[in-house]
Amino acid sequence: MLRIPILLVLTCAALSSACVGGDDDDGTTPEAAGTASQERGATPGSGGALLMPDCARALPWDQAAEYAGTDQAVAGPVTGIRDESIGDDAYRVIAIGAPAGEPRGMDVFIPETRLGRFGATIEETFAAGETLCAIGTITVADERLRIFVSGPDELATIPPGAPDPAAPGGECDVPLPWEQAVSQAGETVPVAGPVVGYREETAEDDEFFVIEVGRPAPEDGGVDIAIPAYALDNFGEHPRDLYDVGETICVEGAIVNAGGRARIVAQLPEGIFVRPAPAAEPDAP
Repeated sequence: MLRIPILLVLTCAALSSACVGGDDDDGTTPEAAGTASQERGATPGSGGALLMPDCARALPWDQAAEYAGTDQAVAGPVTGIRDESIGDDAYRVIAIGAPAGEPRGMDVFIPETRLGRFGATIEETFAAGETLCAIGTITVADERLRIFVSGPDELATIPPGAPDPAAPGGECDVPLPWEQAVSQAGETVPVAGPVVGYREETAEDDEFFVIEVGRPAPEDGGVDIAIPAYALDNFGEHPRDLYDVGETICVEGAIVNAGGRARIVAQLPEGIFVRPAPAAEPDAP
C-alpha cells in the first residue's frame, strides 16, 4: 500500500483553467476541474509552490473515492498509459493503482493538445511502477476515479525511499486530541489518544484490523485506525502486540467520518507513533 513521501522531483507552474474536454459521467467537466484548481489559489507562473504541500499530504489512490467531487492531491503507482477520447477530445491517460478496465483504479487525463508541455513522451516522463501525484478535482466514471490535468504543473513523481509525511517521525508534538477528530473529517492531521480496544472488520470487500482509540466501538466519537489485512506483514509483529491497551498512540492521515467515528487508514508502523507516558511526579518529601 502506498506511502506518500515529501520529496518530489517534478514540479512546474500552477494550473491554467483552459483544461479542455467532454463531460465526465458525474457531470463534472474538465473545465470545471481546472477552475477548481485555480480556486485553491494557484496562479500561472507560480513555480509550483502549491504542489509541494499538496503532494506531501496526498491521498493514497485507494482512499481517494471517499473524496469524490473535491479538489485533492492523489498519489499511486503508474500501472499503464493509453489513449482515450471523450466526445471530440483526445487524451493521453495514465492509469494509477489498478490497470485500465479494472474497477477502483484512477485515471489521470492529459489533453492531447497539452502533451507538448511535457518536453518528452508521457511514457518517458512517467514510467510504469513510478509513484505519481496528480492534483485536481476527483470525479468518478465507470467505477474508476478521474483527475483532469492540463500539463506537468499538476503532476509530480515521488522517488522511492523518500520520507513519509504521514509518519509523525517520532515527534507528533501537537496532535489533535482524539475527541476532536471526527469534527475534522476531510482534513489530514495528527491525532492522538489512548488505545481502548481492537476488532476485525470487513468494509467494501476489504478486511481490516482496527485499533480503537479514545472510545470503543460502536460508541460515537472514537477514532478507528484501520490497517488493511494485506498490510499486516509490514508491521513485523501483529499490531495487537505492538500497541497495548492504555498506551497513547499518534497517527496522521486523512480523517473520514465513518458512522460517527473518525477513521484513519494506516499501512506501515512508521505511520503510528507511540507517545511516551508522562513522567511520574516525584513523591512529596
